[in-house]
Amino acid sequence: MNHTSELIFLLLCLISSMTTIIASKPIVDNINNNNDVIEFDIGKQNTPIQALAPWHVHVWAPSSTANTETPSKVMLFASGFAGFMAVTDYSNILSSISSTTNTVVIGLDRKFKLPSHLTVNYTNLAYTSGEILEYVENGSLMKELQTNGFKGTLDSTNYIFGAHSAGNHLSVRRMVTYQKCNKFTSMIMIDPVDGEDPSGKIKEYVIHPPAKVNFNIPALHIMTGKDPTGTPPCAPAFMSNNRFYNAWNGPIYQINATDFGHMGVVDDNKGGLYKLACPKNKNKTAVDIYRNMVGNTVNTFINGLYNTDQDVGMKMLNTLKETSTFNGVNVILKQNNMEGMKYVRPGCTMV
Repeated sequence: MNHTSELIFLLLCLISSMTTIIASKPIVDNINNNNDVIEFDIGKQNTPIQALAPWHVHVWAPSSTANTETPSKVMLFASGFAGFMAVTDYSNILSSISSTTNTVVIGLDRKFKLPSHLTVNYTNLAYTSGEILEYVENGSLMKELQTNGFKGTLDSTNYIFGAHSAGNHLSVRRMVTYQKCNKFTSMIMIDPVDGEDPSGKIKEYVIHPPAKVNFNIPALHIMTGKDPTGTPPCAPAFMSNNRFYNAWNGPIYQINATDFGHMGVVDDNKGGLYKLACPKNKNKTAVDIYRNMVGNTVNTFINGLYNTDQDVGMKMLNTLKETSTFNGVNVILKQNNMEGMKYVRPGCTMV
């Protein structure tokens, strides 16, 4: 890709990020379009609170009192394009995860701001995401949850790290460099992208083929067939998807939805110009089905993995190996690192 194309891409990122912030759901407390979840902000995308800076947090928590005796799992979810996308643009999927899997989802995003050298310091971003973990550990999140009507408790032993696009660069960097497992017991990667720029000229990587990552953790990997298409592509083949899958230690399920694009996971009419920059399936009905499929797949993975009945859990996880599971969406399915395993269970070890 030539220099002009790179500049166009950067300008698209700038304009689209601004559009995303303007077009996203208004940032106010107690937003609740789903009766099954409690939804609120801690800070705002452009003005985060000091304790969490540079991150703004949006929370989805289960509102049902049916599971109050079972502690809720905790998920961190990093939004796409290095956290520049408004995390509320994923509300359809994240609210479904919260209500269906008894999980408090902590969505992360931040103000669009690039330094003069136009690069993102993912190592620093991964470090600062520790402020959010501290917010959970010191009880501050629970106070916010209770203020907003949450009746349950939190499972301090089972954290999930989820992300979309380059948010996965951040989540994997956090695990590789800082987290060293510590309470995280599974990961969810949607269209993961490594690197810094579409041509790979800036050598800012967390995955270094053929080396594997230095931790062993079960993962769900969802990708799309249109990810590596476009000029420039939003997820260049050499720095996305299989770069993560092939580097993984621990059992991993890969679902490739061949007919869809990088931004198919975001809510209708959200995503700003990122949606224009990334090739997509133009059939709205099909995209709605795909988005629901993504939510259902994540829910199946979490409910199967964390099921207290291991046999029931594995039956659920085994459905991720069957094309009939995916609501008529064309998929290519792969799995790895499961040889000889009777059960796939949550957990993380350093290797």
